[in-house]
Amino acid sequence: APLSLVRDLPRDLNTICRKCLEGEPTRRYATAGLLAEDLEHFLAGRSIRAQPTSAWAHVWKWACRNPWVAGLGTGLFALLIVGATGYLGRATTRQLLNKGHGVRALVRDRAKAEDLRKAGAEVVIGDLTDPTSLARACKGMVRVFACAHSLLGRGARSSAQVDHVGHSALVVAAREANVEHFVYTSMMGAREDHPIDFGRTKHEIEGVVRDSGMGYTILRPSAFMEQHVHLFNGKLLLEKGFVVLIGPAVKPRNFVAVRDVVPFAVVALTEDGLAGRTIELGGPD
Repeated sequence: APLSLVRDLPRDLNTICRKCLEGEPTRRYATAGLLAEDLEHFLAGRSIRAQPTSAWAHVWKWACRNPWVAGLGTGLFALLIVGATGYLGRATTRQLLNKGHGVRALVRDRAKAEDLRKAGAEVVIGDLTDPTSLARACKGMVRVFACAHSLLGRGARSSAQVDHVGHSALVVAAREANVEHFVYTSMMGAREDHPIDFGRTKHEIEGVVRDSGMGYTILRPSAFMEQHVHLFNGKLLLEKGFVVLIGPAVKPRNFVAVRDVVPFAVVALTEDGLAGRTIELGGPD
């Protein structure tokens, strides 16, 4: 591969080289003019026409060429990310792709996942309220990361439908597809008698995951800074000069940055050290 010969080769130039070296003639540039056009775009800093081969495709092609070795385990996994366009899902997907894992991104809106597709993810359309789409998405996957939620949803997208019924259906779909390990994103402090429905639902689905028979890891992050601090508080304060606080505003809150949660998600999805564990993740204070 070009990248193995030249360190720090720009991604787009690597993509162009790979397209020129494709084994199937139909996948190469049809004419020298199209190759020249992509090279001109690269030199000008514009988008090229060629698309990178996904990490998923690289793993699949390698396994087809080396079935016996692949059967021993390559250290790479076929991973499903449910909620891949959210804060945690997107960041985790990018880290996994950078490590060479095959990632299937389950999303409701393909346009929102275009950057992930270009980065090498296999983007599939589905919905936690559609069990058939969950079964399709889980097929062939080794590990699943559930990091979607609908805390503020209404109607068909209500938390009851997505976070309770939908995630229960996802666990069933994963188990029936023989998924080996399920990583579930809960919340800090989830418990049976939590004062809000969302916290009680998270606690209940934790039990569903533990009782599924699959290997599992449960992550319990506190509220994400990117959303709860910036969007709900800081952005309003910067734009309007005031902020709306829920309640008497006397109870301390703990927040965590998404980038500090991602490493735990990646380890849970690619190693076994966090198997069977429930991990609370918060900020320093």
